[in-house]
Amino acid sequence: MEADEDPRVVEALAELQLYLSDAIAPLVVTDSIATVLTVPPSRVAQEVLSWTASQHRRLGGSVPISDYLYHAVRKLYVMGELNLVQKTAMVAYLESLNAYLLEFCPDEDRELLRQNLASLGEVRSDLAAPVLDVQGVHGGEVAAALQDRSGGGKVTINTERRFAQLVERLARLPLPAATAATEGPGGGRGDVASQLLSVAARNSADAEEFQQYKESLRGAGLGSTMEEVFRSLSRRLPGWVLPEVPGGVGRTAVPTTKTAQAMERMVTLEQDPHEAAHRFQELVQAAIEQHNEGFVARAVTMLELAGALVAEKKVDPAYVQSFREQAHEKLDQQRLRELAEDPGSYPLLRRVLAFFPALQPDGLLRALQTEEKRDQRRLLLELLEVHGAPARALAAERLTTSIAGFGDRDAHFQRNLLHILRRIPRPDEVVADTELQTAVQLSAIGHPALLAKEAIAYLGQTRDERAERALISRVAEYEAALVRPAAPGDDRSDLVVMLDRAVFALARLGTPAAVRAVVHHGLKRLPQLGNTAARLTALAGLDLSADAETVDQLVEAIRGEFPHRIFGFTLKKDASVLLALIEAVSSTPAPAVKNVLADIVQRFPGEAFTQAAAKALAGTELPAPPPQPAPPPTTGASLSGDLELFGLPTLLQNLSQSGTSGTLTITDPVGEELATVELEGGKFRACRAGHLHDEVALFQLIERPTPASFSFLSRVEPAPPADPGRLRDLVPLFFEGTRRYDEFQQAAALVPDYACLRATATRPTPPPEEDDRALLKTVWQRASSGAAALECEAGLPVDSFRVRRMLAHWVEEGSLEPR
Repeated sequence: MEADEDPRVVEALAELQLYLSDAIAPLVVTDSIATVLTVPPSRVAQEVLSWTASQHRRLGGSVPISDYLYHAVRKLYVMGELNLVQKTAMVAYLESLNAYLLEFCPDEDRELLRQNLASLGEVRSDLAAPVLDVQGVHGGEVAAALQDRSGGGKVTINTERRFAQLVERLARLPLPAATAATEGPGGGRGDVASQLLSVAARNSADAEEFQQYKESLRGAGLGSTMEEVFRSLSRRLPGWVLPEVPGGVGRTAVPTTKTAQAMERMVTLEQDPHEAAHRFQELVQAAIEQHNEGFVARAVTMLELAGALVAEKKVDPAYVQSFREQAHEKLDQQRLRELAEDPGSYPLLRRVLAFFPALQPDGLLRALQTEEKRDQRRLLLELLEVHGAPARALAAERLTTSIAGFGDRDAHFQRNLLHILRRIPRPDEVVADTELQTAVQLSAIGHPALLAKEAIAYLGQTRDERAERALISRVAEYEAALVRPAAPGDDRSDLVVMLDRAVFALARLGTPAAVRAVVHHGLKRLPQLGNTAARLTALAGLDLSADAETVDQLVEAIRGEFPHRIFGFTLKKDASVLLALIEAVSSTPAPAVKNVLADIVQRFPGEAFTQAAAKALAGTELPAPPPQPAPPPTTGASLSGDLELFGLPTLLQNLSQSGTSGTLTITDPVGEELATVELEGGKFRACRAGHLHDEVALFQLIERPTPASFSFLSRVEPAPPADPGRLRDLVPLFFEGTRRYDEFQQAAALVPDYACLRATATRPTPPPEEDDRALLKTVWQRASSGAAALECEAGLPVDSFRVRRMLAHWVEEGSLEPR
């Protein structure tokens, strides 16, 4: 080092060596390379030779010196290619530098170096070459050695170019970033910032390099805290989730979007377990915020990512377990209640609950056992209902254990367990014997009233002869207990309530034996039993015509309650009994019932019970509706709702799993049809969206989600036969659609909808995987003539992704530039 050398030059040359060793990214070293261009080429040549000697000693002498020298020149040349420094200035500087390097190169390698340097300008910028991939005869050996030393995933030239161009675009967009972060898609500041962070995270070799990327963006107004980074990226996730892996935990069936991959990388970049745990917590906190704001699908994506990080031991469970056990407390309780009350939200909500141990069935049941607040117990029960069959099975097991271990001392918890068994349908493969026997046992006299009431309710919705027999026995037991003389101070109000519940449970069963038991009880006139006649109203809505004996009993009882006239005076009875009897037969169109009701209307005008009789008579004598034309055989039940709530992939996945056939129609907020999707036996048959058809139309709907409503009209009979080859499984289409959505978002951040471009002197090349020459020509002509990106897509038989990918590729390679 020269004694009077500028400290800035010393620092720049030191960073040059790090850059040549691939220790720092091109964007980070931009200022230093600009300083290097002010240093005499002879001085820089000395630094390159020093670096070459160091590498040669470290990696061995099997690689020619010329390869190291060419690698250094190429690394500098890339800085100009990426427009990180002025390209013309770099080219001019390298002409002088090359002369020194050729002079210092060994004679036997000098001609090889001269040839390589002469071809430097022919390097394709779209080659996926690591920055340490030395272009020479033995370049692969050097690259492999250096790659093994650094151990990182290397940044391609295309990646650096895109990053630099996104930085430039971000700088042109207005501040503040805080408000722009909430903008919608289309290349706004929030989109560009998110893409920058995503690229930086996915391509950083370690946490330090990622921090350098973030520091370089601070001047553009981008938030620098990791909390803000996760929050920003979370807003750019799609509003749907892909199907879960069957039997898997915390992972979808395919890799996540690049935005989610960037989030994962931000956690795993940290080598310190404490720091990795901190990043993990920030990821989960961002997911919780998305849930609380109503974006449940985004929360699912992030929480399942977090769960996979734990399951795959990419974060140390010891550092995150305590946080994970308490993180559920930050979930908005009202939002949870709203979702738990909507069965349509169950599939997504289950995936949210699965991340938090306290909100899994075992954790919820443990909380339920000790929770004292009524509204909180209700929420816990609703969340258990969301879990469905697993929660029911665990509740049945806990109920058996609790009764065996605690008897009735845990009555409140046992009551809630019975409530869960009643609310969650019993799977067909589950035998009811044990829980039915338990309910029968708990419904007996002597158990706490709150427990017996729930057991009776359970029996009342169990279609089983044992439940019917048990309820009939309970009615008889309660009656017997009530008619016995009461002991001083004996409060029998609970027994009356239990009798009420048992009679209504029998009526709910609706079997002939159950109905006869209800009528037999209701016609009793024992004041100790309470208002037995009022309990007959539980039969309203049942057609009793099949049981002539029961109908005759009720008709006779109705006539027995008619007012009597003696010596011109009318002796009225308690009208409430007659009203209850009329209601009991109000849905029974038997002739005897019609006759007695007509008799009431004729004989007792003006009475309140007469109005009830007339109403019931009208219901039993409704004329048969006129014959209607049979509905078309192609129509069936309809389903409708808000598409934004479900997300198109989630909605179609649910329809597919049911194996249904029909047409899904998507309409905009004013009712105009946007698209239709046809399913056949749960498989994709066809799709139309504007001028697009079939798979392309489906991809377009996924790539450009918009506020819309949907209605699904199922089809009972099959549509005209289709070519079996045209019927496709939906899941692979969702995966491809999600990939296109993700890449479209990246391209749209660089080239938004209304961006206008112009051609440069650089010759355009086709993007990878695009071989439609006619399409390439059409899009190029439109773009180079100044049409906006959205106009370049108009009328073409392809989805937005393919067009925008072309435009972004041409901007990256420099054949197009913003106007």
